[in-house]
Amino acid sequence: MRRANSLLLVALAFVLVSCDDDGGATGVQEQDFNPTQNAQLQDSVNFTTVNIPLGVTVTAAGNLVMNVTGTVTIAGKLVGDCVAITVKSGSAITISGEVSNACSGDPGVAPPALAIVGNGNLTLNGGTIQSSGDVDIKNDPTLTDAAFEVAANLSVAPAPGPSAAQAPATAQPACFVQDFMYVPNPLSAKAGSDGQQGGAGKAGKTWALSCRGTLEITGGVSVVGQNGGPGGNGQHSDATAAIATGGAGGNGGLIRVRATEDINFSGTGNRIAGGLGGRGGDATATGLQNPSPAKAASGTATGGPGGKPGLAEVRALGAISVAAGGLTIEVGKAGDGGNATATGADGVNADARPGGAQAGGDATATGGDGASSPDKQLSAVGAVTGATNVVVTGGDGGAGGQAIPTGGRGGDGDVIDKPGAAGGSLVAQGGAGGSSAVKDLAGALVGNGGRGGKATFGRGNGGNGFNDCQTGQAI
Repeated sequence: MRRANSLLLVALAFVLVSCDDDGGATGVQEQDFNPTQNAQLQDSVNFTTVNIPLGVTVTAAGNLVMNVTGTVTIAGKLVGDCVAITVKSGSAITISGEVSNACSGDPGVAPPALAIVGNGNLTLNGGTIQSSGDVDIKNDPTLTDAAFEVAANLSVAPAPGPSAAQAPATAQPACFVQDFMYVPNPLSAKAGSDGQQGGAGKAGKTWALSCRGTLEITGGVSVVGQNGGPGGNGQHSDATAAIATGGAGGNGGLIRVRATEDINFSGTGNRIAGGLGGRGGDATATGLQNPSPAKAASGTATGGPGGKPGLAEVRALGAISVAAGGLTIEVGKAGDGGNATATGADGVNADARPGGAQAGGDATATGGDGASSPDKQLSAVGAVTGATNVVVTGGDGGAGGQAIPTGGRGGDGDVIDKPGAAGGSLVAQGGAGGSSAVKDLAGALVGNGGRGGKATFGRGNGGNGFNDCQTGQAI
């Protein structure tokens, strides 16, 4: 009987760690995870080690947290469609395959995040990461943004080496990145909703790589920030006063590469690019005819402002070194302002309205301002060597939106009320172009300021007066 109970317990333990008929596994795991065929996981699972070999795909069927006491190696694929994925390791993490929680459909307001957190050496070699949400990769679970605030001024000027107080007391785990790619999916964040007042576009998500120790980036590394979502379009038609406003464009996604000691760039093809600022939404306001008031309906349209560009930040509490051809930093372009089109209603003719001809509606159009680009790329507490090897591009200011107002035509007079009515007045203001302070590491300006928006006038003509003269009539 005791032997039978022992066999039952062994069978139960096996069920806890094996896949079901659909290849899925949930619940608490208490052994190495080394699948030899495709499998599914979800919820919170515990392993001693994880090894997903080349050719094997592990699918997160729902939100997934992998708690691993030992090493994590992903040469195959760990993927889930629009679910949160967190990998926590008490030791080293090596990724040479694919990790993705990108959304195949609409990711909604808050796309799920992807977190890869180790406690030892971190190696990204030949792998790809895709996500629709924020991505946080680090080799020490205690690292926070506060650990890097000493370099928050983002000055590129070389400074003295770290003091004894700043230097780590003991050797720290290292991070190695080579032939690695991150691509946001979708490339742009969610657009703002359309309506009388367009909604704001969502900001691009943040990708952060934080290293306790020295970070080595040795060639073929491409990390691209997500673009800000475009602002929603505003549209309104009304018989009294049409008022429409475009939504603001979302800010571009931020790329952060940080280390508590040195950051060394070598090899070629290393590219860090912040996301583009989202374009402001257009606005269209159209006055509709209404014979009741003395003046026809007005139209007032205001284009949405463009979103700020995403920055590409490289911070080290030690030194930064860049070998020849070792680093290109692309600051995202600032978002353009949205266009504004306003149309006042035409006045009603005197023969169709008691009280005489109706004046045309006024039109006021204001283009959205283009966003500006700041100068913040690279910082180190220690010396920066090879600064001339860093190529800094992009960062153009956004163009201002166009303003296109058209005043309503005044109504014609008739035999009783002979004068025609006045046309609608116009106000047009093109959006301001955004400035650019982006500089290369020698201090030369790189980005271009955005052009101002055009103001195009469509004057509202006055109505025709009634002519009671007839051909051949004696005067």
